Order: sequence, then C-alpha cells, then structure tokens
Amino acid sequence: MIVGTKKNVTILDYGLGNLLSVSRAIENCGAQPHITDKQDEIISSDYLILPGVGNFSIAAEELRKRGLEEMILKFLEKERPLLGICLGMQLLFDSSEEQGLHKGLGIISGSVKPIPNQNREGVSHKIPHIGWAPLTINRQESIHSNFLAGADLSEKYFYFIHSFQGHANNYAECVATTKYNEVEITAVAQKNYVIGAQFHPEKSGKNGIRFLKTFLSQ
Repeated sequence: MIVGTKKNVTILDYGLGNLLSVSRAIENCGAQPHITDKQDEIISSDYLILPGVGNFSIAAEELRKRGLEEMILKFLEKERPLLGICLGMQLLFDSSEEQGLHKGLGIISGSVKPIPNQNREGVSHKIPHIGWAPLTINRQESIHSNFLAGADLSEKYFYFIHSFQGHANNYAECVATTKYNEVEITAVAQKNYVIGAQFHPEKSGKNGIRFLKTFLSQ
C-alpha cells in the first residue's frame, strides 16, 4: 500500500491524547486523518490510532464507557493495522499496575509495570523517563513479523515521556527496546497487525514521521 493513496486513518477520540499533533503528523505522511469516536467511522477505517496521555485506569474506563473497547476489537477482526501511542500502547496489554491493578484491552499478552527507579547496580534515576533515546531493533530470528525489520530506524532517537512500561509475556512481541540508565524498556511491541509505541512519534521529528510511514505501509 502506498501512503500517497490517502488511506483513511482514524485517530480515536476518547478524551485523552495529543489528537491534533498526531493528526498533523499523519498529514505529513501523506495520509488522511480523521479524529472521531463514531463507531461506524472506526469500523470502516483503514488504520486506527489509539493515542493517550494520562492515567491508565481513567483511559480504560473512558474506552468502556463510550463503547469504544468493543469497536476496537471489531476493527481488529478485519485484520487492519492499529497503532497505540504511549498510554495507548499500554492499554493494549492485559493489565496495568498504575495506582492499583486495572484491566486493559488484552490484545497483547502482558502487563504494564512502573519503570524501576534504579538500575541493577543500584544507581538511581528520575521518574518519569523524559527525553530522547535511541531504538534498538530486536532482530531475533524468531521474530518474523517485525514491521521495523526493513526500516532504517535502529539507533535513531525518539521522544519518550512515561513512568510505566509494557512487558510482553512473549518476548518475540517486543520488537524494539531502548535503555534508561541501563534499564531496558520496551519501546515498540507488535502482535500481528497491532503495534504499540511507547514513545511519541508525533513529537519525534523526522524519525517519528518515518516510523509512522512504516506503520502506514502495512
């Protein structure tokens, strides 16, 4: 699929997230973004983006209250690509330990846990993790569906701001990592057509646009 064909990209509006900045980034990729919470538009879209900034439990509750959890799952039945960004990525997992134990969408098997405030050597660091960090692409032979495998994004820098991170039960679904004070962090998770990015591609300049174009090339 060529990005220039103006495929329909739905940015899910559930009350949380950098909707306008994500929309502008999608426009910069040559695609057509739509910000909506309308169920028919979600189901008919070619791509779905789940943004998010804030608290996991509040976000999960908003999705369920608005009937959007069911719409996300129906969208995935069509085997179309979905991208979760930052909190949106974390919502893809089974659960989160942020301010208690809360249920996620259960699309990627695993849980969201706080970033340790020190590394294995006992050296402390500030939480949240804020700033630019490079990606390391997981190139294990067991990973056949890594959508980043052909992209020249390894060791490129992306913008992170988070206190929690997703841990996939199947490490093969962790397709890229980064490090914060030598603590390994899942930067990108993937299960079939579902992608989660812990960083903000819409705030990551040219590298972020390249990442989004790679997502939109699926």
